[in-house]
Amino acid sequence: MRVPADFFVDRFRDIESYKKGASILEVKKFSAPPKMEDLSQLTIDKNDLADLRNCKVGDCAVKLPSSVILRVQKEINWSSADAEQQATELARTVLLQYVQRYLAGGNEQLSEYSDKKQPLRVAEQFDAILKASPYIFAYDPEFYGYLSDYPKKHLDGVEDFLYWSKEKFGLKPVISVTHVSIYRKPELSVTLIASKQIYANHYFEASLGLTAALAASKDPDPSFYLLYFNRSRSDALHGGFSGLARGQVKSWARKGALENLVNVQRSIEAQFAARPAN
Repeated sequence: MRVPADFFVDRFRDIESYKKGASILEVKKFSAPPKMEDLSQLTIDKNDLADLRNCKVGDCAVKLPSSVILRVQKEINWSSADAEQQATELARTVLLQYVQRYLAGGNEQLSEYSDKKQPLRVAEQFDAILKASPYIFAYDPEFYGYLSDYPKKHLDGVEDFLYWSKEKFGLKPVISVTHVSIYRKPELSVTLIASKQIYANHYFEASLGLTAALAASKDPDPSFYLLYFNRSRSDALHGGFSGLARGQVKSWARKGALENLVNVQRSIEAQFAARPAN
């Protein structure tokens, strides 16, 4: 990218503008500390509302822990005229409480999905992804440890924020919550950005993205190399139709990654070119 790396990182911090695109339906950065107003734009699609209505522990089309599934059954009067509003308010409340627990307790507070007969712990999935990403440890063991032990481990030079988004992906939009950690290493002219998905209501069991902004030159022609890695686990890759699903997920993921990188390059370079003269 023909812009300074710091310019790109500053734009990434503004995640609501950075992620704008045709596939992004809704996105909002959480305040510090998070508050209910941060989720005021969140909406639940009609299909998800229908799935929630029929949701049971061990048999649910939405990824939820058993405690939330029971709340859906108990607290929402599906025969009332405002059932949709009740479900939306419960979803906002549950997500806020989840984010608050995660900020206090880290991976130990990640969900255990009970949408299928066999519960799935997100913390175990994330740990498996991290262990399958030795390049992070080899490049920076301290940052690897920070991602593994957050918030117990402190690391100078790291800034964190969380955001939620609703994005088009496959047949259903995905509502997710992501923890971003930006780690600057001035001595190496590199900035590492980890995007750790801590919740997704469809498809994803866990996901970790790593963006590296590596300076390529200095003024008067500032530029940097943008590298992006992603490891994700998807429940669409299990079962009798896993072969077909795997192909679809790969196609969606690769196409989306390519489109996003191209759009990011065009957008960031255009913003840099249009910046006010000093």
